[in-house]
Amino acid sequence: FPLGDNSGLHLWGQLNNRNGPLVVRPEAGGSYVLRNKFDRAARVAYTHDNDNRTAHTELGYKHRRQGSSLTGILEGRYNLTGHGGFALRQWQHGSTIFSTRLDAEYLKYDNGYHTFNRYHGEVLMQVGHLNEGLRWAGSLGGRYVERFGFLPEGALMLFRETASSFFLMSVGYNERAPQLHEMYLPYRSSTIYGSSGLPYREEGNSRLKPERQLTGNIVYELGTVDNNIALSITGGKIFDGIDWVHRIKTDTTGSQVWFTPQNGDVTFYDVTIQPRLQIKDFLTYVGGAAYHKVTYSEIPDRAYTPEYQFFSGAELHVYWKQKLMDLFAYGEITYVGPYHGYSVEELGKDIVANVKLSFAIKDYRMHFVFQNVFATPYRSREYLTFPGRYFYYGFTWQFLD
Repeated sequence: FPLGDNSGLHLWGQLNNRNGPLVVRPEAGGSYVLRNKFDRAARVAYTHDNDNRTAHTELGYKHRRQGSSLTGILEGRYNLTGHGGFALRQWQHGSTIFSTRLDAEYLKYDNGYHTFNRYHGEVLMQVGHLNEGLRWAGSLGGRYVERFGFLPEGALMLFRETASSFFLMSVGYNERAPQLHEMYLPYRSSTIYGSSGLPYREEGNSRLKPERQLTGNIVYELGTVDNNIALSITGGKIFDGIDWVHRIKTDTTGSQVWFTPQNGDVTFYDVTIQPRLQIKDFLTYVGGAAYHKVTYSEIPDRAYTPEYQFFSGAELHVYWKQKLMDLFAYGEITYVGPYHGYSVEELGKDIVANVKLSFAIKDYRMHFVFQNVFATPYRSREYLTFPGRYFYYGFTWQFLD
């Protein structure tokens, strides 16, 4: 909402709600939990630009309200409320862009039994140099979190694009304090796995330490926009990474399947290759393959971590001039390598085919999606088989430029 030639009021909001049953191991006599989750957020800011639009300032207030409730065989109510303020300054000098942001927030977490509060603030400075040839950008800052002190962060990126190649290299360091939910989730136990399984138990860990992550990435693409091959390599290490650990524990009440967050180092790397080839003006081949390697110091053999996967597909695009309509068709086959779950060894190794059809008229586009078109039974998790094909449709309609 304009407040003169150079000033205005900027309002933003989000409302999201979803609910339904979560079925746990239906093929092994498991039960289900009814979930209701909502996410609400709002920001209001006063904005001001200088006369030649090379500098922009914002000063505002933000609010968030998030909640989740579980009913049925596993009960739980969790609420997070936040109030905060922020200040933003962006300006341009020649081909260089600068940005500084200050942010502060007060959080209140309610786990159904107790309430926990936390203050945190953040400062972030960014700069980007947009000259011809090799471009670069960087950021430096950190967050102060009550009880955990100052947690620094920083990143550096190099970027170059020509008519026949694309190159991107980045490295970043970040520290994250444990979430209030990870620390203060109350102890709960349930027979959610059914009479044939062990009791389920979950509990937070108030002794968690902040995690520190160092990550690097290189992307190189050779060829034109329509015909190219892209290679991406990502790797890094998370020190004292926070992850939910699955263990079988035995006490005076018997054995239980216990989930709790723990600190542990994580080393990872990922290699992805993606070719794209325009066969005809209306037909393009796309594909990709990836190899992943993740090592957890606290989890000898992590469940649900396939080491490789691939997909192969084709895109069809025809313009129907008489009807002023664009017609699209996309088909693909996907494959995920073998992996295991918590109680089943043989998962993955299934080829699944998917198809998407759509048409577009100006700013309106309708799409129809067919998943698993050959009705191949497969499982992504144990005791939960996808028996056939799935179909859904929808549309997008852009009303504003």
